[in-house]
Amino acid sequence: MQKLFQLSLLACLCLVLYGCPLQTQVPVDAKPHKIDTVLLGRWRGEKKDGVYTEYTVMKKSPTMYAITGREAHSDAYEVRYYYAYLSRVGGSEFLSVFSRDTTKHGYYLLKLDFASSGNTLKTSWVSEKNNVDISSPAELRDWINQNMDKRDFFDSTEITDIFHRVK
Repeated sequence: MQKLFQLSLLACLCLVLYGCPLQTQVPVDAKPHKIDTVLLGRWRGEKKDGVYTEYTVMKKSPTMYAITGREAHSDAYEVRYYYAYLSRVGGSEFLSVFSRDTTKHGYYLLKLDFASSGNTLKTSWVSEKNNVDISSPAELRDWINQNMDKRDFFDSTEITDIFHRVK
């Protein structure tokens, strides 16, 4: 238990030192797109420092994903639950991800890049360094479209991951 506490503190410290994903009060789209079934299933992140993350993505509704994330350490694991909406901006796919915990409010923005096989997925969080105050999905879409090609738009730390489909 003590080791799990230490690992949690280390994870929090890493986020503080290296940055966090941007959190907004609105999703990318007021009316989300239909889910893309290529995202459904289990995805395992590449192992880093003895830790791997696995996500199970399921269909919650025609426009919403239900996501279960499991971060496994050598002697313990942590499970988190999310919902997400799919959006397309300037030819790129994004997820507006939010916690199933109703006491936590806000959306994290995650860009998806699939390999041509559909079995490898690169994810990139929009960086908190952008520090924007956006009040509508239309305004957020415009901001993403105007800024996503800038160097520091996406978080360049360990928060960007490569995932492989688990069969």
